[in-house]
Amino acid sequence: MKVIQINGNAYRGSTGKIVRQLHDMLKANGDECIVVCSGNKEISLDDDTVALSNRIGVKVHQVLSVLSGQAGFNSKKATQRLIKILETEKPDIVHL
Repeated sequence: MKVIQINGNAYRGSTGKIVRQLHDMLKANGDECIVVCSGNKEISLDDDTVALSNRIGVKVHQVLSVLSGQAGFNSKKATQRLIKILETEKPDIVHL
């Protein structure tokens, strides 16, 4: 089974820890798992983790969200990258 997990970050905070625990459990069971995160480069990413953006891209998104008042509408390139990953990998499950 192939699973893609999508989360804001891959390692930090409560959801990051949950993502990492699920990832480790799936790999231990022989399943394929890829973690897709926003792209906080202050952490080192492993081979099964894909960053959609970099630190600058995340900051630009934050600033544009504050200026426009529309959170979530300023990451078109990151969204396109995510769609391409989903089309290429063809996962059985997408876990948000």
